[in-house]
Amino acid sequence: MKLSPVKNIAFKGYDAQPLRALYMQNGKTKTQQMIFRELSDISKMEHFDVFVHTEDGLKTDVSNLNDTKKGDYNYWSQDNKLFIQKNGVDTVIYPKLFRDSQNLEAIKLAKEENMPTKESELILEGGNMFLGKKPDGKNYLIVGEDTLETSAVYQFLKDRGVKKLNDDKLTDFLMSGHVYTSIGFDAQLIRSREYYDEQDYWKNIATKMFLEEFDVEEDDFCVISQPNYHIDLAIRPLEYPYVLVDDMELDKENLMLLEEEFGHDAEKFTKQFKKEQRRLKNLYVSCDKTAKQLREKGFVPIFIGGGFGACKVNFMNAIVNKRASGQLSYITNSTECENEKYEFLQRLFEADLREKYPKIDRFYFVKGGDYKDGNNVLMSYLKKFSGGIHCLCAERPIFENK
Repeated sequence: MKLSPVKNIAFKGYDAQPLRALYMQNGKTKTQQMIFRELSDISKMEHFDVFVHTEDGLKTDVSNLNDTKKGDYNYWSQDNKLFIQKNGVDTVIYPKLFRDSQNLEAIKLAKEENMPTKESELILEGGNMFLGKKPDGKNYLIVGEDTLETSAVYQFLKDRGVKKLNDDKLTDFLMSGHVYTSIGFDAQLIRSREYYDEQDYWKNIATKMFLEEFDVEEDDFCVISQPNYHIDLAIRPLEYPYVLVDDMELDKENLMLLEEEFGHDAEKFTKQFKKEQRRLKNLYVSCDKTAKQLREKGFVPIFIGGGFGACKVNFMNAIVNKRASGQLSYITNSTECENEKYEFLQRLFEADLREKYPKIDRFYFVKGGDYKDGNNVLMSYLKKFSGGIHCLCAERPIFENK
């Protein structure tokens, strides 16, 4: 078993910033509305606001929204915008290269909240980057390697004068994170030797742009190899320098505990997870490599069993709020459903995290209600879309100037 390197730690240094608000978008389906209502109940206890953004503006009540599968904005509020502070002012930053409707959503939200906007020339995916502060008040940025790579490719394409840079096909291609594959649109240029002969140059250009865009020094810019499709499925920064890191070996140990608890009946149940873990192991890097890359930039990884692939269960994909008391609240995806074995994994995760990071003393497992397949709503989202509660919400912190 891998033991946490931070048991019995003395918590010092910079404290995580409290949340001002969470922003969902669309809100027109029953499942979205159930999630929103549950988050609203949590927000009353945690003292932050929750909004859903529609074409009709920001809403705090979803009871009058149409129940239709045709939404004006997609669900994934985390991907198309970030809340940052520029010159002491809360600002919405959004990527220039994104689907037009999503860019309009970010611009419209900023206008409704009376905030300035900043259009970025980088490929920004909220689920593949984390921005935070160190004890000295300096920003740090953790970015998945795919986001740096696609940003580098985008700068290369602009330099080569590729036409239709805002074409949806190119947007989908670059936002997919898979720059080594081809889907057609100018892919012959991307996969040619021309880009790869200059790859280091363009990655350096993109790195400098990230440093300037987010006011980060080079020593505080941490690029990690992809531990999953998006890094928010496999890591979760807490207070600097601590970062939760999903460990597949600990995932397996929890599955063994489940088999011991439920006996022979559990073997068929755990088989689905083991199959998914084998698939992910072939696609993404190990937690040891992720931890090494984090340590090289001064972070302290905390290994925990919380990912389980994208197989209905993921506790890494989470929102963290710091309360006025200084204690932390952890908001993540519930596994409460018809099958009690799923909830057993949830209890194991909570007990482990309470022990390894005792400042987290409140846990909220969001289910969004029951779903027709016997799972809960968030489990169904993870199964169908590989996205959970963190992907569905854009976080706006209360920025503290230190």
